[in-house]
Amino acid sequence: MVSNRHLSRIITLLTATVLIGAFGCGGDLDSRLAEIRTLQDGGKFEESIEPLRGLVTTNSAHPEVNYRLGLALVQTGRRSLAIWPLNKAANSEEYGLQAGVLLAATLMSTEDFAESARAADRVLELDPDNKAALYTRAQAHLYGSDPEAALSDTTRLLEFDPKDSHAFAVRIGALIDLERLDEAEKLQFQMLDIAADDGDVEKAGRMCAALSVLFLKTDREDRALDIHRDCLERFPNDVTVRTAATEYYETKGMFSEAAELYARAVEHTPEDPALRATLARLLAQAGRKAEGDAAMAEMVELFDSVDAWRKASFYRRTTGETTKAREAIEEAISRFAGDAPMLQFELGDLLVEEGNLDRAREVAESLKEEPAYANLLNGSIALADNDPETAMKFFESGLRRWPNNAGARFLTGAAAEQLGDKSRAIAEYREAIRNDDTRTDAALRLAEILFADAEYTTALDFANRHLMQRPFSGPDAHLISARSAAKTGKVEAARATLGDLVKRPEFEILALVELASLAAMAGAPDEAADALQKAYEEVDGASEDDLLVSSLISHLIDSNRASEALALAQKERAKSNSAMANDLIGRVLMRQGRLEDAKKSFDAALSIDSNFASAIEGLGALAFVNNDFEAARSHFDRAAELDETNADFLYRGAQATLALGETDAAIERLEKTVEAEPGHAGACNDLAWLLAETGGDLDHALRLANRATRVLPGPFTADTLGWVHLRRNDATAAAAAFRGAIADYGGSPTRYYHLGLALGQQGQTEEALEVLRQAVAADSFPDAAAANAEIERLEKLL
Repeated sequence: MVSNRHLSRIITLLTATVLIGAFGCGGDLDSRLAEIRTLQDGGKFEESIEPLRGLVTTNSAHPEVNYRLGLALVQTGRRSLAIWPLNKAANSEEYGLQAGVLLAATLMSTEDFAESARAADRVLELDPDNKAALYTRAQAHLYGSDPEAALSDTTRLLEFDPKDSHAFAVRIGALIDLERLDEAEKLQFQMLDIAADDGDVEKAGRMCAALSVLFLKTDREDRALDIHRDCLERFPNDVTVRTAATEYYETKGMFSEAAELYARAVEHTPEDPALRATLARLLAQAGRKAEGDAAMAEMVELFDSVDAWRKASFYRRTTGETTKAREAIEEAISRFAGDAPMLQFELGDLLVEEGNLDRAREVAESLKEEPAYANLLNGSIALADNDPETAMKFFESGLRRWPNNAGARFLTGAAAEQLGDKSRAIAEYREAIRNDDTRTDAALRLAEILFADAEYTTALDFANRHLMQRPFSGPDAHLISARSAAKTGKVEAARATLGDLVKRPEFEILALVELASLAAMAGAPDEAADALQKAYEEVDGASEDDLLVSSLISHLIDSNRASEALALAQKERAKSNSAMANDLIGRVLMRQGRLEDAKKSFDAALSIDSNFASAIEGLGALAFVNNDFEAARSHFDRAAELDETNADFLYRGAQATLALGETDAAIERLEKTVEAEPGHAGACNDLAWLLAETGGDLDHALRLANRATRVLPGPFTADTLGWVHLRRNDATAAAAAFRGAIADYGGSPTRYYHLGLALGQQGQTEEALEVLRQAVAADSFPDAAAANAEIERLEKLL
């Protein structure tokens, strides 16, 4: 169940929309300001920015100049840049109210809740009844962990208007934070009744959605479903009610139910093409693709407009049919709009997606009179042509004119990622999602980044968001969702997600392999092997997937069924004497301890394909076992060159380097491994330990150790985390980590020794001596001398 604080935010956002007004007033400064006012009154905020920046250089303290610059920056999506000029304007007598209200709202939008509340305080000193400032301050208190203050502000707002839905929304959120859920529920029903009595079906729809979320997130799913059904019965044709119910159905995977809602909506309002387009999408998501295609075709035939063809293109794009999407746009261009810039831009974008860069360049050239389109399209082309630096320049130019373009934000994030600017990439992906989460794979890319960083809960949220909005883009979101769910203990949710993937024939084997991994993770390797064995037998030797075979052999080995694994690998070699088959035999033989025979199999694989990276890594593993670390490193490095996507090869090279005693070089190699795969547990753990041992960056070491324990909980990662805390002179955290490791994984001489060191640092001398004596009592304890020295030191303190 989500936290009450997260729940309060969801309900507040569902229940109310914040509308903060900003008001302006009134060669030389006056004439130039008059021109800027005219631009802004006409909505041309982008065009007003450069003249205002010029004025700021010579009139840095002028209240209106600062206010209008802040207003323009807010309106063009550059909220963080707007804060400084708005602050200056808000401190003036003339613009204290206008700028103060806008400043408070802007700080709120950037999640600087404390400063937002302070800005609202200044406005309320000037105008105690300013509702916009009161509402913003109430929100800032709510999100800034002061629900009691939020309640106080909403009491004042409700004195002005006892039916103020904005105030009700914040009040409900505050009550949830204070765990007064019965009061929150009562208020929510009160809001629904007020909306119904007033005949405000749109507000009633919002209340319906908020009630549903309240019930859903407090483990009352039946009540949530009942609320939606009740609202649909009371307001069957209301757009807001239908939208809220559809979002709920989609979240729960009830796509057929959602499609039925839109089928009825089409019957009621047949003249609305958007309803038909949504119906087509929902039918496709429900696995009724043929019906979805038919609904979309009927919509295009009935309306035969530019908008209809664009909707058809978007539908095809979401179902992964890029060529058909491009053909729909070309149809719109040829039939209705000639060379309309927006259509040409969409055509160019689809051409890039198809890989037809030459034709995309021709389209970009035709758009040179439309700089925003041309820059964004040229950026897409440069990115597809592996030139992220040039792409970034184009994107930044394009975004200045079109800041809310989700596709451009996504591609800017991709360029930033390629340039190594991960923070910028994450920020751009988030902006893309905020602008339109149906247009790009931004949610999926964020999920992948967060999963790699072992931020599993958030990764799960973004992966599921992608699955809901863009379910046809491939298996990656299913995999990230399932793996994240498993890591957070939601095994049944992981199985359900993979069960959906199994239903798609092209991904069936991939899903079965993942399901087997889930079983193995849950401590049932035999179950995993048996499931894959059944899948292997069902294809009857006709079309086995390499992934299925290699995974089955791996699970058989892990189940101590090496003889079965060897028989299967030999069967595969008999069918096709491939490099892969020989490599698999080599791996089974190596597991059986038959090292010479394993080497012959790896050599056989390389005689077929001299660049087969896995077999080269196998030879490295054999050399490592034989303590020939130079040869091992050479093999691992060669494998890594051939397969840059496999961070394990980099890691093995780092291990060989460390075995050679080259600590600094090993640290450098481990850093590269973590850079290639941030969630590589072995590399994170080893690097954290080495940094702690060598006096390296201990903050970095702590981040790595924490990540390693999240990715691969176990005795080694727990011990490393404790050791890093110890090296950071945080004996309390170190002792807690070592105690946890002993409780979870049992006592060992090393863990007792490390706990003793931590307790000694804490001054708990007697307990430290007790656990240190347990450590040295064990046979063959490698750190016995150091432990005895610590015992002698502590005994002198008694």
